[in-house]
Amino acid sequence: MTANPVQALLPGHLKPSLAGLPNYIPNVLDFDPETKTFTLAFTEKGTAYGESEPSEQHVTLCIQLDGASLPGEFIFQDEGVTQWGLNFAGTVTYKQSDSMAYIYIPGTRTYDPAGLSGDPHASERIGDSCTLTQTIITTVQLIALKNGATEAQLSKIQERFSSTIERYHGRLVLFDYMFQQVLNVFHVAHGQSHHPEQSYADFTHQAVESGRIDLQADASAHTVQYLDSVRSGQAGPPKAYYEKQASKEPDSLDLAAVLASFQ
Repeated sequence: MTANPVQALLPGHLKPSLAGLPNYIPNVLDFDPETKTFTLAFTEKGTAYGESEPSEQHVTLCIQLDGASLPGEFIFQDEGVTQWGLNFAGTVTYKQSDSMAYIYIPGTRTYDPAGLSGDPHASERIGDSCTLTQTIITTVQLIALKNGATEAQLSKIQERFSSTIERYHGRLVLFDYMFQQVLNVFHVAHGQSHHPEQSYADFTHQAVESGRIDLQADASAHTVQYLDSVRSGQAGPPKAYYEKQASKEPDSLDLAAVLASFQ
C-alpha cells in the first residue's frame, strides 16, 4: 500500500505553538529575547510503566543561548502527509536562501514502525499523550534553535526529556528520530551538508541493526512487515496498525476494506 486511509490528528492547541514558535508557552517555556535566557518548566502527568497510580515528573532547564538567531524561515504545514509509507500529522519546513530542511511531525493515529504491539503506551498506533509530549519537545527544541541554541544546548534539552519519554511513553526510537530531524535543520542552517535527511524507515532499520529493536519478538512483527514493504517498493503500515486503529476508533475507517487490500 502506498496511501493511508487513516486521518492523522495534531491537537489544535499545539498548532499555534508549532506555527509561530513563540517565546512563551504556558506551563512549558519562557524565552527572554533580550537576555537570551531560555527557561524550560514542563510537568508530565500520567501512569508510568510499572506503576498503578498516576504520577508526575518535572523537566526543568535554564540556559543562556549562545548563538545568533537563525536568518531563515520556519513554515508549518498542518495537513496530513504520507512519506516513506508513513502517515504524519504535519511538517515543519526550514527555508534559508536555496537550502531547505524538513521535519515530519507524528500525531494521534499515526503509525510508529518502532512501536511495540500490546505495549500500554508505545504500541504501533500513536495516541494523544505521546503526541502531546513529543510535539512539545520538538517545538521547544525548534524555539531554542531558532533563537541561537548551539548543538550542545539542543542535546541538553533532549537529555532532560529522555527519562520522561522512557518512564511514561516508551517511544525512545521515535524520540531520537525527532531529534535527528531537529539536528538536520541545525546543520542545514549552519551550512553543514554532511548530515543528509534520513527517513524514519532507515532510522528504524538502524535501530534493528543496533539491537534496539528485536525483530524476533512478537511485539515487533509489524516492524518486520513494514520494513519488508519498504524493501518491496510498496511502503505502508501493516495490518496490525489498522487493527489497532479500529479497536480504538471503530468508526474511523472501513477495516474490512482496508484489510481486503492486503490480499
